[in-house]
Amino acid sequence: MRSSENLECPAAPRVHRVGGGGLGKILILTVGMAAATAFPIAQAGPSDSRSLAVQLNRQGIALAKKGEAAAAIEEFRKAIELSPDYPDASFNLGVTLQKVGQLKEAVKFFQVAARLRPNSSLIHLTLGLAFAENEDLAGARTELAYAAKLDPQDEKAHYNLGVVLEQQGKPEEAAGQFREAIRARPEFGQAHERLGVVLRRLGYQDEALSESTTAVRLLPKDAEAHYRLALILRSRGSRDQAFQELEIAIQLKPDIEQALYNRAVMLREKGQQEQAKKEMEPIAGLIQFREKLAQAKSLTLSASTHVENHEPDAALSDLASAMGFWKSNPAAYYLQGLAFEQKGDLAQARASLEKAVELKADYPEALISLGRILWELGDARGALKEFDNAAAVAPDFPEAHYNRGLAEARLGQIKPAIREYREALALKPDYFDARLNFGLALMEVQDIESAIRQFREAVEMYPDRSEAHTNLGLALLQAGETKSAEAAFRQSLRLRPNSAEAHYNLGLVLKKEGEFQAAAEEFGLAHKLDATLTPP
Repeated sequence: MRSSENLECPAAPRVHRVGGGGLGKILILTVGMAAATAFPIAQAGPSDSRSLAVQLNRQGIALAKKGEAAAAIEEFRKAIELSPDYPDASFNLGVTLQKVGQLKEAVKFFQVAARLRPNSSLIHLTLGLAFAENEDLAGARTELAYAAKLDPQDEKAHYNLGVVLEQQGKPEEAAGQFREAIRARPEFGQAHERLGVVLRRLGYQDEALSESTTAVRLLPKDAEAHYRLALILRSRGSRDQAFQELEIAIQLKPDIEQALYNRAVMLREKGQQEQAKKEMEPIAGLIQFREKLAQAKSLTLSASTHVENHEPDAALSDLASAMGFWKSNPAAYYLQGLAFEQKGDLAQARASLEKAVELKADYPEALISLGRILWELGDARGALKEFDNAAAVAPDFPEAHYNRGLAEARLGQIKPAIREYREALALKPDYFDARLNFGLALMEVQDIESAIRQFREAVEMYPDRSEAHTNLGLALLQAGETKSAEAAFRQSLRLRPNSAEAHYNLGLVLKKEGEFQAAAEEFGLAHKLDATLTPP
């Protein structure tokens, strides 16, 4: 029986590049679940299926509110399976997937919800925000513009559309959307702040001053708002007022570098050279630290690429340099552990991963990798403990549940393994290894019908993976469906002609069908490819 035997190594981390400084941030407002509304009477389909879908949607909402994301996702999926035209379930599934970091999957369900309920400004707004989070500014602009068209009084749609337009280098259009947001809600401080910034860049200094002053009144605890007002005041020659706003900004946020720098410059302009020099020193140190941090991140990114390409020596070289700039970088120790593992040095891998976890106790990738190394070293109890720790700090992390399930299965604890595989698949439906091993676990408990269903889903998602066809064939053979099993094994061989297991399994089917000569030929090919496989 073919399964994915290895405990899984999470992907090496990538360094996320944030957009240029000074641009506005997308205002990600909390999106609630769509109410479990009933279907319109005109909709087709059995009423009991519709009612059950509504009930499952309500159950999903309740589970999501309790923080049980995996269980909620499963309920929403069941609702969609019963009634694919139920937009609330698709929307709620998208919201929950987005919260657990499955952004691309979330976008798909938001798009389904938008298609099913095209006149919902909330759905288009949420889809637009998801596109923005995924750095798809064109998609975000389209959806946010449509949301604003559907509900011209929705200040969130106008504001976020303005931010996207600003990021796309369209300040005049952005200003127009910020004005619309203010028109919808005059006390919207963030919109006044961004409008002030855009107007200043466009050269409308008087209007910029007015908007920035209003922003400070509405957002008195916002250090950035005070800092931006200070810049406008200084450019207009109101130095005392500007200095006062810088002081307030620094009181609110002592490490606001731009304000500290501008205050030091203004002190120098006032002739207070010693005080200005004193204030510049920590800023220079901070700039130097950030430069070193940037170098460390760049080297860590390079090492990540080397690990992905299975180039451990190159990765270790980059990481040694990175650690010279930043000795307490947990990602560097995590990657170092993976590189040592690739070299077969499990003891060093363990030491590096333990250091990563020491520096960052809630690092699920490092915890999972440490658990995998402990397993390879024969410490099953220690491995399970690390998998438990990973699931505890990141309950919505599918790899944590998958690796724990695989470990339980190897220890003969099939029912707990099934539970963990189910959790992993609820969080990540296209998780091939989890679905394959889930099917195998179901076969262990003689739930052949469910196993066949899992393998069919695997084949549908990954038609070019021979092991999916092989396992489907085995389950069909066990169910007595020999013709279907034969077709599955033959498809596996088309994808991977030198698979000894597929030849052997095909031989078993042919023998059962009474085609003894053809079966003997398949057994012979299997033995030639793998001498341990002998005819039964």
